[in-house]
This record gives sequence, C-alpha cells and structure tokens, in this order.
Amino acid sequence: MAILRNKLINRLSAGTLMGLAVLPFLLWPAVLNRYGVSFPIEDQWDTPYHAIIEAFAGRFNLETYFVQHNEARKVLPTAISVAFAMLRGR
Repeated sequence: MAILRNKLINRLSAGTLMGLAVLPFLLWPAVLNRYGVSFPIEDQWDTPYHAIIEAFAGRFNLETYFVQHNEARKVLPTAISVAFAMLRGR
C-alpha cells in the first residue's frame, strides 16, 4: 500500500512540475494581449513592419518575406509577425 501511495505522489509531483513548467508558455499570449503595445522597436521598423504594411495593403508577395535583414533573411519571424498582425487586425 505504501509503495502504491509513493508512486501516486511521485506521479502527482511530476505532473505538477510539468504543469508549472508549461504555465508561462500558456499565459504568455494573454499577457501580450493585455499589456502588449503594437509599436515596432529597434530594428523591427524594416523587415517585419514593412511586410505587415504590404500585407494590409493587399500587395502580398513572397519577395516581401525574403528581403535581407541584418545579413540574414528572416522569413519565419516575418511570417509570424504578419500572421499575428492579421489576427489582431492592426
């Protein structure tokens, strides 16, 4: 009986720790929605911001996403920024 109880406690502890580890990732969208500011910072003025403007203007093309930015081509971050902007409507 004691062994079964110890296994149950270990499983609950592992589940609790896993839940606590995942909690910040689950809460982050709510925090961004509540306290986030739709204002480009630092070097976001160029690539993601330009892609967002192009997407809202209806001039969507892949060239916008593959433009060079600080010696790199940031396709995925730009696509994510545009997707979030479209979801938010701003």
